[in-house]
Amino acid sequence: MSRPLLLLAAPSRESRDKAAHFAAAAAALGIPARIHVADRPERIFAAVGSDDLLLALACSDAHAVAAAMLNARAGTGCGLSPALTALFIDKAAGIPAMSRMLDLPLLPQCVPPTPEALAGWAYDGPVMVKPCRSAGGWSPRPWGYRRFDHKEHFMNWLDAEGRMPAFFAEQQQPGPLGPALLQAAVDTPRVSFATLLLTRRQAEIVYSGDVYFEAEHGAGPGRRWTRAIRDPNPASPLAARLSRLRLQQAQTPGWGPGVFHIQAVESAAGCHLIDINPRICTSWDWMMHAAEPSAHRRLLAALLFDTPYAALWPAPVMALDLLHGDPAQTIAGIDHPPLPPHILPVRLTPQDCAPAKYSFDKSGSAPAFVTLADDTETCIARAETFRAGIRIRHVAETAA
Repeated sequence: MSRPLLLLAAPSRESRDKAAHFAAAAAALGIPARIHVADRPERIFAAVGSDDLLLALACSDAHAVAAAMLNARAGTGCGLSPALTALFIDKAAGIPAMSRMLDLPLLPQCVPPTPEALAGWAYDGPVMVKPCRSAGGWSPRPWGYRRFDHKEHFMNWLDAEGRMPAFFAEQQQPGPLGPALLQAAVDTPRVSFATLLLTRRQAEIVYSGDVYFEAEHGAGPGRRWTRAIRDPNPASPLAARLSRLRLQQAQTPGWGPGVFHIQAVESAAGCHLIDINPRICTSWDWMMHAAEPSAHRRLLAALLFDTPYAALWPAPVMALDLLHGDPAQTIAGIDHPPLPPHILPVRLTPQDCAPAKYSFDKSGSAPAFVTLADDTETCIARAETFRAGIRIRHVAETAA
């Protein structure tokens, strides 16, 4: 029997979707695939055992190091080394390292172990508090992914909420998501992104553009993204600088074939990294599954066999919209206008929008659709028009 592709997924909807889409791509290539869903990496190792494998592919940041360790153990020659993977999924260390590689200015950041260390931090502007090892705007702690006007504002909030002892205890003895990172906040609803495919013979930008965020109602200063726009000519210098990673791959051991997704914001001082993900991103996965069914198969073939990858887009500009509501409520019906040719459904039925089982699965129950257009202005206008015609009915409302 051929060696299998192992797809390592977290319990979230978006992670399981990635795994299912790449499993289908593997089947199209004649490769056996196994999906392992687990909430902790150690359960992955227990399930996999010492099995031989073709490639372990992380469908969640939570399993990135586990995938790297499995690839190293099996000698697949793919992916980053475990040490590089661990570096890049830790924002406190990975963002400065990647910023140096790309020659981008670093936002002020701090991981304070004590109140005195935080008070002594020289930066005094607005801050975002986030876990060092988490993605997707999710944190199990009440201070995670919150914005504060300055460090004193954060300290006052900790004191008023009675959370000061718990916060600094966890800073000194962190859990699986690491300590909290305080990073200078750039107040913008737009985040630029770029995804790079690195193989032995090619370095291709497979996806780039902007993500737009909205304030999350009823949850303090948290945010969740509502629209990702794939623009072939993003204004950010991020995509152009990714070619520098090709030099790193050539000069540094541990850079096997893989996919990088990075996010940045722009300020008057330049373009600043705010997140690194050694995996394919959710917006690409959902968008391409709906709009270009061969994309996952071709990307997987490039990773495994170094076949040339060329991005095929059904339109110059594409947008993925999410319609957030209460993820705990059950959707009874989704009413929407007839689907024009430029609108593709991702999740527009109640069956596709089951209530989220986990707090980190906020996007898993959100209705979603893709918009196609020749330019960004038209794409946004079409998305807004279709979005305005959607009505979501919940079970509680129907019963009333």
